[in-house]
Amino acid sequence: MNPSTGAAESASDRAPSRRAILAGVATGVSSLTAALSGCLSFPDGDPPPIDVTDEELHEVAAIDVPEVSTRLPVSLDDEPVEAGRDRIESLLEPIPSDLTAEIPNEAVRDYIVDYRQRARERIVELEDVDHNYDRLSTLGRSRRDAAEAEGAYAAATAGRVREDVYEAVESVDRRRREVDSKLVRIGDVPHEAVLVYNTVEGRLDSVDGGLDRVDDQSPLTSEVEAVGEAAGRLESSRANLEMAEHLIERQEQVGDAALDGAFERATSELLEEMDSHVADLPPADSDPEEVFAVPVAGTPREIVVDGVGGSSVLRVIHRTRSRVDDYMENDRVARALVALYELEHERRTFDRLRDRIDDGGLDRPDDVEAVAETKRSAIEAIEAALEGDSHPYLIRERLSASLAPIGLADRDIDEGRYSSDSGAVYAMGHYAVAGERARALPGAADWFADALESA
Repeated sequence: MNPSTGAAESASDRAPSRRAILAGVATGVSSLTAALSGCLSFPDGDPPPIDVTDEELHEVAAIDVPEVSTRLPVSLDDEPVEAGRDRIESLLEPIPSDLTAEIPNEAVRDYIVDYRQRARERIVELEDVDHNYDRLSTLGRSRRDAAEAEGAYAAATAGRVREDVYEAVESVDRRRREVDSKLVRIGDVPHEAVLVYNTVEGRLDSVDGGLDRVDDQSPLTSEVEAVGEAAGRLESSRANLEMAEHLIERQEQVGDAALDGAFERATSELLEEMDSHVADLPPADSDPEEVFAVPVAGTPREIVVDGVGGSSVLRVIHRTRSRVDDYMENDRVARALVALYELEHERRTFDRLRDRIDDGGLDRPDDVEAVAETKRSAIEAIEAALEGDSHPYLIRERLSASLAPIGLADRDIDEGRYSSDSGAVYAMGHYAVAGERARALPGAADWFADALESA
């Protein structure tokens, strides 16, 4: 994720591989085959064959993609990173290297050792991470694993029970409410400050949601596992709260101009503008054949409406509009604004794709070269957006949306999910969405920055 999309988990917890970045954004897709079956149906009999082999598709998937990471406009000091390391060590220190004498149950020993190992592996991963925000995100996950190991060990050896962990929730929640009540958004550059506060608000929401799940264990769950899970969730909430506090403190050093009023005005104005645009768009559940002026079935065009993994641009638009309402109801003005930015970016992307399709583009490919060229074109568009010098933080904030469909298509080619013909159509549609998202991005970023500056 990025500091806006799923904001509390927006930064990667390490510097991941190209494929991990791309595929990771697209995880959680539940039924790709079912979704694709409709996408590749052909009403007038069998579609024409495509000159493509599985091997050629694998070569397309292997075309390298630029590594892009989201960057916040503020940097964090080394001190919280070192404090995070110390916290992990303090959690793991009581657990002996050999548990056999204390814990005769092998399954319990394996459980504790597994989470202890996960925590230590994440610390090793820090060597590949360049920025302290990302390091703290990694350490937050390591802290959760370490706390789960420590909690399970204490339950197995010292009689700790789940209620002992539940009792600590109130103190963390009280601290979260205090931070939230005092939150005032300030900064000298509104379109940069909003990205910081979007992440702050996301982290605070994550604390709230995480605390709600601390006691979410079945009565049938073993006490060792229940204590471990609860301790891990509680520690994760602590880490998210500390991250929010670090970012607030750092942003206060950047500028002191009050922004709450401007953010509220911008939200109202942009929402009115966006609603007029969204009202002109087809519904999220539209039949693809009714959206475009040319035949759609069995072509990459249908991905734009019926795609999976974020490639259904129409669904993303309508889903994002609903998120804006949720954020506004919960006084999350920065999250609402960044969601409006996403909404405008996706709307511009859909307009570009619809114009391209209505002009006859994205027809069923004749051969693998058409698929490869679509991917290369998307990569060029991503690189062009990344190299631009206008609003670089806003650009990076949304480039993951271009990378996501590429990663999804590449992963499914690598895993051999579909026949070569179906895979070619599927991949070309996702690559096309990626490219148009990248091309629409600079204009959307300019629009958003101008709106905040003039609010």
